[in-house]
Amino acid sequence: MNPRILELRTQAAAWVAENHQPQDPNAYSQKEIDQRYLMYEEKFAELIVQECVEIVKWTPSQFPNDEYVKNIKEHFGIEE
Repeated sequence: MNPRILELRTQAAAWVAENHQPQDPNAYSQKEIDQRYLMYEEKFAELIVQECVEIVKWTPSQFPNDEYVKNIKEHFGIEE
């Protein structure tokens, strides 16, 4: 797998660990597992979109890249 994708996966997992503390760390409920997985999926997707925005932002173009960046963010509902 692409090393950058692996890095984004790691970042998403770390974000979930920092932002979701289970009631009992030794015994996750199924609801907590599902919630953590959903948080992970959403954060991973957000990181991928942000990575794409950064690529577009810094790619030389004959058109203003700001408009591309704005359109991508709006399409995926990502805020700065």
